[in-house]
Amino acid sequence: MALVREMTMRTGIAGQRTIDVKVEYSGAGPDRYTFVGTVYGEPGPVVMVHGTTQTFVHDPARFGDLFGSDWVLRFFE
Repeated sequence: MALVREMTMRTGIAGQRTIDVKVEYSGAGPDRYTFVGTVYGEPGPVVMVHGTTQTFVHDPARFGDLFGSDWVLRFFE
């Protein structure tokens, strides 16, 4: 089970939004993730960055219609 401990959000140019998250998993220390997406309408594309690895989130709309803090919380449920 993932527990979101900390979240910061910033908006860049052309509607780009970046959300930094500190997540703790059962039996493990906290880990950091960064999500990059758009503030406009359906969330997509969304990229998750963990360390030096970038992963595209396929079908980001399954976590909500708008990319924001609620979207990230649903991602880690």
